[in-house]
Amino acid sequence: MRWVDGAALAWAGVMAIGPAPQALAAPAHQDRAAAGAGAGAQAPAVEFDLEMLKNRGLGADVAEYFKSGARFRAGMARVTVFVNDQRVGQVGARFDDQGQVCFDEAFMSGAGLQWRDAPSGDKQPGCADFLTQYPNTIVKLIPGREEVRLIVPTDALRPQGAGHHAYATGGAGAILNYDVLLTRNQSPGRSDQFRSIQSEAGFNAGDWVLRSRQSYVESAGRTRFDHLYAYGQKTFAGLGQTVQAGQISIANSLFAGSSITGVQWVPEAALQEGRQAARSLVSGIANSPARIEVRQSGSLIYTTVVPQGPFSLADIPLLNRSSDLHVSVIENNGGVHTFVVPAAELTSGDLGGTPGYSLALGKYRAYGSRRTTREPFIATGTGTWGLDKDSNVTAGLMAATDYYAVGAALNRAFTPSVNGSVRQVASYSKDHQAKGMQTSVSLNSQIIETVSASLGATMQTPGFRDLGDVVNDDRWSGFDARYRMQYTGSIGWSNDAFGSVQGSYSRASTFDGRRTQYFTAAWSKSIKRVTVSLNFQHASGGSDSSGNTVLLSVSIPLGPRSVRGYVNSHEGRTRSGASVSEQVNEYVGYDLSAEHDGQDRETSVSGNLSLLPRYFQASLGAARNGSSGTMYSGQLRGGVAIHGSGVTLSPYPINDTYAIAKVGDVAGVKIATPQGPVWTDISGRAVVPGLTPYRTSRLQVATPSLPRNVDLVNGYREIEAARGAVQRLDFGVVKTRRVLLRTKVSDGSLLARGVSVIDANGDFVTAVLNQGKVFLPGLDAPMPLRAEMSDGRQCELSFQLGDKPDVNNYYETVDAVCRLSDHG
Repeated sequence: MRWVDGAALAWAGVMAIGPAPQALAAPAHQDRAAAGAGAGAQAPAVEFDLEMLKNRGLGADVAEYFKSGARFRAGMARVTVFVNDQRVGQVGARFDDQGQVCFDEAFMSGAGLQWRDAPSGDKQPGCADFLTQYPNTIVKLIPGREEVRLIVPTDALRPQGAGHHAYATGGAGAILNYDVLLTRNQSPGRSDQFRSIQSEAGFNAGDWVLRSRQSYVESAGRTRFDHLYAYGQKTFAGLGQTVQAGQISIANSLFAGSSITGVQWVPEAALQEGRQAARSLVSGIANSPARIEVRQSGSLIYTTVVPQGPFSLADIPLLNRSSDLHVSVIENNGGVHTFVVPAAELTSGDLGGTPGYSLALGKYRAYGSRRTTREPFIATGTGTWGLDKDSNVTAGLMAATDYYAVGAALNRAFTPSVNGSVRQVASYSKDHQAKGMQTSVSLNSQIIETVSASLGATMQTPGFRDLGDVVNDDRWSGFDARYRMQYTGSIGWSNDAFGSVQGSYSRASTFDGRRTQYFTAAWSKSIKRVTVSLNFQHASGGSDSSGNTVLLSVSIPLGPRSVRGYVNSHEGRTRSGASVSEQVNEYVGYDLSAEHDGQDRETSVSGNLSLLPRYFQASLGAARNGSSGTMYSGQLRGGVAIHGSGVTLSPYPINDTYAIAKVGDVAGVKIATPQGPVWTDISGRAVVPGLTPYRTSRLQVATPSLPRNVDLVNGYREIEAARGAVQRLDFGVVKTRRVLLRTKVSDGSLLARGVSVIDANGDFVTAVLNQGKVFLPGLDAPMPLRAEMSDGRQCELSFQLGDKPDVNNYYETVDAVCRLSDHG
């Protein structure tokens, strides 16, 4: 048997009898020059003991191949490049037969390098020409991490080299995301059903992203289908801009986000260093297992089921950041309470927009199934410029049929931990003969390390109109019901002795004199292993939203389980209860609870089962509210990726930038991704549902999930993908069948320790261990093997392997007989 990779050398040294493995090679006592050494400032060369290798069946060609250590295989590979200790990104590189990188035009372009003297047009540059021009270049190749590290003179960098990045681009595939929710409420004399299907379909090709989002709701015998949007977009990283076309929401604008059918050109926020998109957040308290519905601009954009207690919903797919969120909490007894998350809270600290220029042109389009009698053409533009390192200013204008608006905003960082924004917009509606002003202010501060706070306010005059106000044919009705003022504020404080406190407050008033307010506060403290929390919620001014809620709870971990007791007071009614929850494993979790109502003297029970069966998410729930009603719920979420190699399921929604990972043809292998763990299907593929555009995404194969007969070539990958890219990631594997033979000679004796085992060609395979045992580290199929005994006799090993390897154990144990030759 002739080994052809580095693992063979290790096995030869470990399994053979003789000197220690390190005796196979000795340092050559000469270092290769790090500078001017061509493409390979590699590990120092070593010299192998050729005679010892020969005795063990290893040829001199193997020693020659590995004398400089591990190296890249010849051919093309995608590697991570670092230039002068700055990460450039992933670059396609070509390696020669010696494993050295070729400095061709494609590699130099990706790495951000340039020629000192470009080769003449009639001469193709060679792989080493760059090193000839820059002999002080240092090249470090790290095959195990698929990295190429370069130290080059500064004049070898392209002018934009300090900011150069090579992002992974290209790829094609279609996706379908789904979120299905079914609930049923039964009470004496009444039965209500609710069905919701949220879906997103799309296609990626050439870094273009095509997406369409729909919402279907069936409730109380009525159905509603909303087509929310359909658009295509592409980011041009070199310009830092994104173009969108179709049914889109005007983005990065000073003006209220309107939906248009048209085109827009906006800065790519992900390319702004240190910038993070604002997160949407809805928090409240459910007095029983409840269904949460979040609506914006009249369309249902998010729905889910939550257990009794406080809840927080993050990363809600907003239509825009300039329209209020209307949140409904529908209890299992049919009770409903609602509250509003003001738009001022959604835009807090982000009034200035992303630096750059934004332009949009199109025709007004109402969200979902809403209808208006006017669909004017719209043109709008916004620009953001930096005044200094701490300030930027934004200005813009909007023009539509008989409507005009102009505005400006200022963003300033007063200190590294305090920043504020102010925005002023003026409008004129010719059709309404109305003009007015709207002002928004925002302040965010990390006051000290343990205290943070934010404030926001939006105020407008009676004559102010945004575009949504003027597209309806009814020109005058309803304007007095608009908000005159909206205020929001939040504060957070943490202290090792006292615990953590969070609070938020919002208040709004309309021109017709109505006032609404919403306040939440939470305190929590861990005392050894016990966590105590107190939540308070107050709402007033709405038809379904008035009242106070207080919730006191104590949580105690008991091994893998958590036990919680609580007392809940809502509108003068007090309930007390207990619950137990457990994440049984990474696939199954559950929670059970029981509650007693002190006023009705009734007991309610509920249970929820959360499932992650590798390729989708599911939850099942049931709640009995005393004798008044029962609620059942079921939810299914996930995504489907369609690509050139087939169809692959994802347990999470698939984003606009994603990857298809392959781990050989091995099913059930776990891969850690930024969105959570995913598992390979029967073809060895898994969807990486989201790569962060223009940022490093890290993927790691969980080696314990591999069958024991499979080894990874490299189980860790880092990738920086351009927005819209669909990447193919191949985690190479080597399948190895390891067999331990318990051998006896046909005459009943045992093979002596150290006896050589050879193959049909006479090549050394391994040596006999104690008690006649023979370990074969890489046996893919039965082959003729013979043992050469010290007295010159030979015997042929005879054994029978199963049809399939044992994937649950590191090696298989098989009985074998070594049959003596007739002439032996």
